[in-house]
Amino acid sequence: MKCKDIKIIVEDRIEYGELQNLFKKMDKANDIIPARDMFHYDWRTMKRDKIMLKNSVFINARNNKNEIVGSVRIVTDKAYTYYITDVMVIPERRKEGIATKLMSEAIKYCKKDGFMKIFLATTPNREEFYRQIGFKEALCRHFEVKFKKVKKYL
Repeated sequence: MKCKDIKIIVEDRIEYGELQNLFKKMDKANDIIPARDMFHYDWRTMKRDKIMLKNSVFINARNNKNEIVGSVRIVTDKAYTYYITDVMVIPERRKEGIATKLMSEAIKYCKKDGFMKIFLATTPNREEFYRQIGFKEALCRHFEVKFKKVKKYL
């Protein structure tokens, strides 16, 4: 029953409560990097999440009960650069092809405006999946800084 009950919705609206439920479901996964460390949901606030939800493009996989079982978030200038982040499929729905469908729709979304580059953050052990759909390691290293870790320097 691979993805038969799944509908992929591009530019889907996601509510704050739905996002929180998705994070809780992701926390049950036995991933190399726990959901709490990947998505930093314990640092988040409702006010800031609502701003993020309004200013991001979401492509969601919803089941026949309209529950989100997978999601991809895109941050973009809508001209040159697209950044795919927060790729999630809940643990009990993995290995069904949902992530492949989500990523296919994400790439189509980026193509419609004519992207220059699509950047993607991935966790260890997921690189091969992204290589299979056309991504490769970038020429430059990806760095991050977390506000809670750097604010003493600001």
